[in-house]
Amino acid sequence: MMTKSIKGCFWAIIFTLSHVIFAQSIQQCEALIEEGIEKMFAQEHAESLELLIEANSLAESKGWHRQAFVATNNIGANYYMMLDYGEALRYYLKAYEIALKTPDQSQVMTVLNNIAILYFYEKNNEKAYEYFLKAYRLAKENDLDDKRAMYATNLGLVLNKLKKLEEAENYIQEAIPLVNDDPKTSLLLQMALAENKTFQGDYEEAEKVAHRLLSTFSDSDQTDNKVFILLVLAQIQEGRNQFPQALNYAREARSLSHSIQNKLDTYDYLSNLLAKSKNYELSLQYKDSVILSKDSLNIVKNTKLFETGKIKFEIQNYQYELEQSHRRLKYERKFFYTLLGATL
Repeated sequence: MMTKSIKGCFWAIIFTLSHVIFAQSIQQCEALIEEGIEKMFAQEHAESLELLIEANSLAESKGWHRQAFVATNNIGANYYMMLDYGEALRYYLKAYEIALKTPDQSQVMTVLNNIAILYFYEKNNEKAYEYFLKAYRLAKENDLDDKRAMYATNLGLVLNKLKKLEEAENYIQEAIPLVNDDPKTSLLLQMALAENKTFQGDYEEAEKVAHRLLSTFSDSDQTDNKVFILLVLAQIQEGRNQFPQALNYAREARSLSHSIQNKLDTYDYLSNLLAKSKNYELSLQYKDSVILSKDSLNIVKNTKLFETGKIKFEIQNYQYELEQSHRRLKYERKFFYTLLGATL
């Protein structure tokens, strides 16, 4: 028979073990996710991935589908921000599989939209259209007008690129009364409308929308949008055969282009525009700039991928340590129940 002091020590051990084994809660999991997202936006990707992988591992072990989805989706977002689109897609598809297991359709729509955006930036517009359309249909089926407005706008943008202009216009017009007070979607919608009207040759209406938008771009956060609209205005003037005015807008867009992708787009447009206006020598110079920009973009991507490769290696080690920790926890849980059973 155990003495009082031995019994006290024994129950203290049991209490300590039970506290370690059962202390993990949904709140702790969500705190890991929140911190992981904060690290992601601070571009501290290695730390973000560690936190999100830990949260995902905990969520999966507990069967917490919502937390597992958010963690996995944001692991994909980290890789997207690091320009590793293949790895981003892999995690987005994992998130999609998790979302399909839950009744929450908003999760399914979120990841479908993320996948579509990934394809859009890779200029795989057919695949982008496919996933935007899936997200849109879900929003429509579930009477989610705010989501429907966003996905209809995205469909308008991608269909413009595919030159399916009537279909694009239908989605844009559908989104207009649904936008309400969402400034981001409202802005994208007006940009899609300006581009659509330009491609359809309705230059007067396109110009009105473009100038109205241009007057609202006041801060540096809007630079990419301003470049987009300046190129729309350039295309309007090109459509009117006003090449000097088109060149002015295109050169202004070039002067504002800081990202390599924007530089690539503006140089490419300028090269084509100059060729149309028979300035072949300068057109070739800009074509050289296109090649240099592509090389620079590939260098940036390769550098990012090298950095991502190092992070992946670190994360693989971290996942191994996490798996070992889970194995120890399972052993401790089994040991705990064995001890508990011995006292009954």
